Amino acid sequence: MKHKIFLFLLCLNVFWIYAQEQVVEIGRKELKPNELVYLFGNDVKLREQPTTDSEVLALMPISSELQFLETTSETYEINGVEYPWIKVQYTDQIGYIVSYFLAKKEVLIYGHSFVVNIIKDKLYLRTKNAHSELIEEEIPLKEDYKNLVINQYGDRRLENVKHVFEIVYEVQKGEKLNIYKEYIFYKRSTFLKISSSKIEKEKDIEIQEVYAFPDDENTRFGFLTYCKFYIDRSMKYGFESETRYEYYYAIDFDEPNYLEKLAKAKEKIEKQLENRLEE
Repeated sequence: MKHKIFLFLLCLNVFWIYAQEQVVEIGRKELKPNELVYLFGNDVKLREQPTTDSEVLALMPISSELQFLETTSETYEINGVEYPWIKVQYTDQIGYIVSYFLAKKEVLIYGHSFVVNIIKDKLYLRTKNAHSELIEEEIPLKEDYKNLVINQYGDRRLENVKHVFEIVYEVQKGEKLNIYKEYIFYKRSTFLKISSSKIEKEKDIEIQEVYAFPDDENTRFGFLTYCKFYIDRSMKYGFESETRYEYYYAIDFDEPNYLEKLAKAKEKIEKQLENRLEE
């Protein structure tokens, strides 16, 4: 089953999760009293007062569920940014933490918790693996991105992969619309990722850099495959036509240098396409 998490990262900063036909609004800039929130940080200290000098009431692990009570006027600087202290309830204790340590969303998959955060145009995904080790993967986001969506899948028929997270967003520049897809794989108690895919649309030209998965409808591959398509729908012959060039490269996660090989394959494919267009 696929779950969708819609993150509308506009001025309202509203986040939605769509799962099994249920819609829940969470993660706004101004939380409502008694709203449930989750920890993105690990071993976060619950303080008696909104200051780092006050007594520590509890040490809270990643993904802990908290009840938001109120935002204070006190702030704490982290990486040059001032974040407010917020008052929360953790189990039966009431105290304060810095809002920086809150997750934008918790994704619960068969009892396994993953938390998502976005800090300075980077998306972070965290969890604790089977060995109780904290692991993290980050995805840099393009400038002026919008309509960010996270799709969560199962293994997508990939060997030794438990979950696939697909991060999708758009960048509009003039008449050109770019649609980016980033992938994070939870595999063998660790995260893996691959370089981003992109769909460029400008007038009659469409260039697709996408990944084909074994569970894709009408797929011809039994493994993860990088695909590049160049599609020209212009009427250069005086009638509607389509010129299409296709290139493929199979990805093997078990190779220790799979990212380096993928990068070289993409360079080779790009050169082949350039030569084809010059003919």
